[in-house]
Amino acid sequence: ALGRTPLEVSHKDPFSGVTRTFAVTPDLFNVLPEADLRGNHGSCAVVGNAGHLLDSDHGKAIDAHTHVLRFNNAPTADFENHVGSKTSFRFAETRFLRSLLSRDPAERRAGWRPNTKEALLVWSDYAQDLY
Repeated sequence: ALGRTPLEVSHKDPFSGVTRTFAVTPDLFNVLPEADLRGNHGSCAVVGNAGHLLDSDHGKAIDAHTHVLRFNNAPTADFENHVGSKTSFRFAETRFLRSLLSRDPAERRAGWRPNTKEALLVWSDYAQDLY
């Protein structure tokens, strides 16, 4: 289980030289998973959402991995031969989530929905400010 002590992490971007500090505040602990997601997960495939895999027929090779990581609203339906169908972790940028939640309810039903087989991981430069 994750500790509940407030934590700050600083990181200097080697390209820009900018130092950023990220904080896990006490309020943020309420939305963090109880279990630690780190550890040995076997093999993984990281699948982007730019469409480069279309017509690649890598779907079976992607799904053969222990875990598959996907980004934002990258679809799998109707593209299984190219991008596989398995999703273990879905990374979503906060702008994507906001646009999904602000759509008309009729459109929202047609959009991506998380399922019980995947973990949703949200990121933003300022994620701690959202809580």
